[in-house]
Amino acid sequence: MGEQTGHAAFHLKNVPHGASGNRADRRAILHESMRHLDAKDVKRHAARNPSIVPAKARLNAAFVNDGAGGFRAPKSIKEVLDYGDARAKRVRRKINEKQVATNLFVVHLPKTMCVEIRDYYPRLNADGSERLDPVTGQPMSRSRWVARDHDEAMRYFNDAVDRLSGHVVPGGPEAIHGWATNFDESTPHIQIMADPFAPDPKAPEDRPNALRTEHNQAYGSHREVTDDRGRQISGPAKMRDHQAGFRQHMVALGWPVQEEVSERHGKELSKPEFEAAMDAAAEAKAALEGARSRAEVNSAKVAEFNEKVAEIRSEFDARSAELDEREAALPRMRRRIIEETRDEVRTECYEAERAAAKLRADEALKTYLERLRAQPVPRLVEEYLDRTDPSGRSYRRSFERFVDQRLAQFEAEHGVTGDLELEPGDRERFVEDGGERLGAEVTQLHRERGYGE
Repeated sequence: MGEQTGHAAFHLKNVPHGASGNRADRRAILHESMRHLDAKDVKRHAARNPSIVPAKARLNAAFVNDGAGGFRAPKSIKEVLDYGDARAKRVRRKINEKQVATNLFVVHLPKTMCVEIRDYYPRLNADGSERLDPVTGQPMSRSRWVARDHDEAMRYFNDAVDRLSGHVVPGGPEAIHGWATNFDESTPHIQIMADPFAPDPKAPEDRPNALRTEHNQAYGSHREVTDDRGRQISGPAKMRDHQAGFRQHMVALGWPVQEEVSERHGKELSKPEFEAAMDAAAEAKAALEGARSRAEVNSAKVAEFNEKVAEIRSEFDARSAELDEREAALPRMRRRIIEETRDEVRTECYEAERAAAKLRADEALKTYLERLRAQPVPRLVEEYLDRTDPSGRSYRRSFERFVDQRLAQFEAEHGVTGDLELEPGDRERFVEDGGERLGAEVTQLHRERGYGE
């Protein structure tokens, strides 16, 4: 396994207000995120989520806004719900049911601050059954990551909350209802419940503490937020800026994270979708490794066959030399007769040996190619190539140009520029093994042409 890299990022999920408020939605979220406050919640959510380790729920912590610029430990989730309700009542204009009234942030502890426990969880199928390795048939597993230092992890999470409340959440620290740490799952993380409400610049004198919703100003497109040219800034552009600022801030604080974006940047999958994708990727990787192993075995068999062909040729050359020696000892008359017939005999013998060798080679290669063609291209690779980059360019088109370049390089390296004609399936096999088998075929053809010269 390569060296782990740390990434600083947050994930944002929005909850609409609903026809009569979203207290029920917030209650369900808090029952899960602050489950350690109630043993029944721990048991119930562990039954739903196999990644939860109930014995580690004691490591979790919950915080509610104390209304004085800080946070304190709540006795129940009701305190967090009541704080959110009080904030919503201060919004001057009526919140319609489709407007976002709650923002849920999730921040994971970087892998560079974790210790890996390998093969901790079984990988499961959608029906709950164990996922089996497609090559070995054995149950597959996945790792669990735990904080290497609990106090260090809490300092990281506090820094994350400070950054989000001070530079991302439009209402500042007051808009954070509460947050909780979850050290009892596959990766330590926090869940932060906030709202998009901020002080209303048009607050009336009798309601100086009135609020207004600024979700679009912070995370979407709004006429009040423009660039240097007076153009409205889009929601995705704002989120990219928020994420970049978050990364730069955590790097500046000295946390072991990279300033570059992670591979999953911009891929907002739900937790079940992400876990299912990771399971599928692990299965595809196992299948690919199995295919590579089989290809190596087949390549070894082809190499062994080529060695046997070389031995046959060496034996033929030795016999030809022996024939030359005997010929020199024959009387002049017999030598003349042999000279007249030698070329014909040699040609017939060579053609017979060559035909037999070619037949054996064709059979071996046919068997090898049939096995190779039967190996499926991993579905995830095909799905990836059918996607487009942010500019709308197809990844498959770029990949095909890369393959053309490698084929041109292959022709130059093997001296077949302009002469190489690919048969059906040759290009796909070239993509799979980088030209290893095609190179063997070209080498064999060069060798056979050498026999006839």
